[in-house]
Amino acid sequence: MSVQVIVDCFGIDTEDAIIVGKTEDEINALRLTVHEHLVTQNPTLLRLRLTHLALLKHFQLEGINDVLPTKHFIPRLMLAERLKIQLPDWLSNEWIVALSLLKNADFTIENDQPFETQFLTACDAELVSGHDFYKFIVALQKQPDIFLALLAIETIKTPLISHLTNLNISHCYAESFINELVKSTAIESFLDTFAYQQHLHFLRQKTRDYTLTFALPAQTFSADLLTAFPLFPLLESQAKQLPTDLIEMIKIVSRKILHKTIETNVLAEFVIADWKSVWKELNALCDESPSLMTSDLLNSCQRFESSKAKSFIEKLENYLAVSHYRPLSPNASVEETLDWSVGYFDYLRTAFLSKQPLDESINVSFTEWLLSQTSRIARSESDWRFCSTQIQNYLDSGYLVIVTVIDALSALNQDILLNELTTIDHLTVIADTLFAPLPTLTEIGKLAVLTGKQTHSLSNNSETALQQTYQTSLKIIKSWEDANERITEQTNLVVFFENRIDERLHDATSFEKHRADIKPIVRQLKNSIQSWLKDAAHRDVVFFITADHGMTVANGRYSGAAFGETKDRIFKLKTHETLPADFVLVNQDSKDDYAVPKTRMGLTDAVLAHGGLTPEEVLIPFIKLVRPTFEPNRLPVEAEIMGDCLRLSDKFWQLDICLTASVQVETVRLNLELPFKLENREPIDIIRAQKSHTVTLKFRADCEQEGLIMLNFGLQFERSGARETTKKSLSVNFPPSFLNHDKGVQNFEDMF
Repeated sequence: MSVQVIVDCFGIDTEDAIIVGKTEDEINALRLTVHEHLVTQNPTLLRLRLTHLALLKHFQLEGINDVLPTKHFIPRLMLAERLKIQLPDWLSNEWIVALSLLKNADFTIENDQPFETQFLTACDAELVSGHDFYKFIVALQKQPDIFLALLAIETIKTPLISHLTNLNISHCYAESFINELVKSTAIESFLDTFAYQQHLHFLRQKTRDYTLTFALPAQTFSADLLTAFPLFPLLESQAKQLPTDLIEMIKIVSRKILHKTIETNVLAEFVIADWKSVWKELNALCDESPSLMTSDLLNSCQRFESSKAKSFIEKLENYLAVSHYRPLSPNASVEETLDWSVGYFDYLRTAFLSKQPLDESINVSFTEWLLSQTSRIARSESDWRFCSTQIQNYLDSGYLVIVTVIDALSALNQDILLNELTTIDHLTVIADTLFAPLPTLTEIGKLAVLTGKQTHSLSNNSETALQQTYQTSLKIIKSWEDANERITEQTNLVVFFENRIDERLHDATSFEKHRADIKPIVRQLKNSIQSWLKDAAHRDVVFFITADHGMTVANGRYSGAAFGETKDRIFKLKTHETLPADFVLVNQDSKDDYAVPKTRMGLTDAVLAHGGLTPEEVLIPFIKLVRPTFEPNRLPVEAEIMGDCLRLSDKFWQLDICLTASVQVETVRLNLELPFKLENREPIDIIRAQKSHTVTLKFRADCEQEGLIMLNFGLQFERSGARETTKKSLSVNFPPSFLNHDKGVQNFEDMF
């Protein structure tokens, strides 16, 4: 077709072409190729690329038929044509090529912009536009050091200064910063030095603000210039001695906070850099003194992105999430209260283990609810009497029943027990919670929970009281005697009294120590259960594990005069007296009255005690272990229709469904399959094991439905920390319309 000669000394041409060699043989061979191409009138375009101008004398082909004019690739001319402007003299071909301006084919040219802005936009748009100062710094870091020579030109410097002023930097300081940058020999080195000087100046300011004595290096930039800009990011490897100095300051500030000479939120001011050594120190300080963890500290940390920073942020978030918990509603049902207690115990464990102050109003809200709801609790399956009902039911069904009463095991600590029990083979664990007898004393609760009767109505002898209640072959095992006794074929009821936790409770110096005391005892109990399971052999067997009461970590000590016999955390009254405002009267039987503190106040020097009305004392574990029975395709959540399907209006229905969980499930969502569309509803927070929850569904369809129809829906829930989804179908009888919908009838119905 034709021949095109390209002179490209800068390697700009990217189209297909034959590169002309430098040897005489290569040149002659290519000249022959050109001759044949022209003679044969080859229809394709033959492009010859000359990388040196000296080669052009061998290919002076202009004027020959089918030879196009020679094309010279000159960077300045090409860039000028692209930008549609006259290029300044200082922009050489070499610099254009070095900055890859001609290779950047994606940038957009605004006709009303001067070349300088267009040129800087081609380097990086964030240099002259945008609203983020740190993006400007990153863009500056990306530029080659040759960029400094370009910045020496006023026409290039001006758009950068203007952009800095748009980023709220004073014009004089923006100009000073760019001038200092131009003086440097390397952009990255200058920015590191500036960042170091900023951090150094910051520490110097803090030494003055909080009277911290440090000798710091001299500054090389004026304080005004350093403070005129946001704090530049500085790598720890470039920070020299500053991380060590900062850590020392943080230690001093932390001590001042703990001694209450400065406010807690001051610590947040010292989180200025994403330095690994500083995160390590903050972690250690917060572990030692959790009160240092504040929302101000969290907010200060959240601008950092390293893995160490994110780990510390997560620690702060977890701590702050449970550092406050909502009080119990005075109108809560028994089920709602038990659901509330799950989060309360999470809050409490974290607070106790981290030695964090507690909000007394939270446990007082439970105490007040408890005193007003005794009748409702007594009628529920969460009352302490439910334990004896279950024992009797299983005895009546021919089971070997083995009951363990762990003195002073609060529902707060049942997580330790469950961690061990769930590892026992061939037993299914079902965990629940009961309300203990009041007040929470051993002599009141132990036999009451076991028999379902008030202790004052029972024999003082445990064996006699149990024999009179259940009238079956009985074996009592006591932890202080022999927990390894064997169970014979003739025994139907075994009661194991585990008293060691309560014995150690009053000597425990902390909640953490109390938890540590529980663990070996629970492991021994697990071994006993496995041994008793072998003794049961082929028999149907069920294990119950419960407690008589829990415990409270005391918060201070009562300083007033005693007004009765002190028994752990209560006063046993001999006469009716007017009680202080923070005590309430509890009457357990006809002869004894008890004055019980509302708060976690102690009456003795013991750190841990019982006898009060806190959730951690009143709520006790009730755990059942049974051999699993094979139930094919059994779902963790079963669904059952309650009542009839109701028609609310055209193509709009209501249906009650009862969801029953075989294990504890959380965040339960239900979604109907098409053609039905469920009205928006919040997920169910929790359904505890062996409990039910009735939901009212309101749903629509695009067309009318009538008669028996299969309703398909999906259940989504969490159990054991994992998300699961299952599908279910129910046969629903959709009622017919009450009226034939002619126009008149429809208008009548629409009025309602």
